[in-house]
Amino acid sequence: GDMARIRKLVDEIVGEIFTKLAPYGELDVVRDLSNVVPARLSDRYFGAPGPTEQQLIEWGRTQFRELFYNLRNDPAIRTPAMTSSGEMRKHVDRLISARTASLAGTGAPPEDVLGRMVKLKADDRFAIDDVWIRTYIMGLIIGMLPLTSKATALAVNVMLDRQGMLSSAHEAARADNDDLLWRYISEAMRIAPQSP
Repeated sequence: GDMARIRKLVDEIVGEIFTKLAPYGELDVVRDLSNVVPARLSDRYFGAPGPTEQQLIEWGRTQFRELFYNLRNDPAIRTPAMTSSGEMRKHVDRLISARTASLAGTGAPPEDVLGRMVKLKADDRFAIDDVWIRTYIMGLIIGMLPLTSKATALAVNVMLDRQGMLSSAHEAARADNDDLLWRYISEAMRIAPQSP
């Protein structure tokens, strides 16, 4: 039920990025776009900003590497992930406490995922506490930021190598034909999957 809102938020975020970078005439797809959009979406939709966007991106990336790619328990991957995990837990705990305090006694509906979760704590039908909320918020961030960034970068790379595909995707975007654009993006992600 939130897809229209998510699309609007993403559109706003991308518009902000393009407006800021327009004078330069170029952008780095990963640094300027595919990392930043999910970090800002984490803030505006999940209600879970990082201390900085870059810190949130780094926390997500280091923990994702540990969880999904560190098959040999390499300490060079595990150590930064454990540090990130501890820092992120403390940060998210502070977000939960602040949101709990701000929603206490108000009848205002929560505007984001974190607010919804905090409101559910008061409902006896659910066994929700701060640890549950922290686990889910961290999972959402770790699952969204690195995956979205990598999928975007890989799809753009595929299209840059296929000028006909890129041109057709560009035409679909300019025509606001999201269904057709999504088919091009899906095909690009099929050609270059994140985990072949």
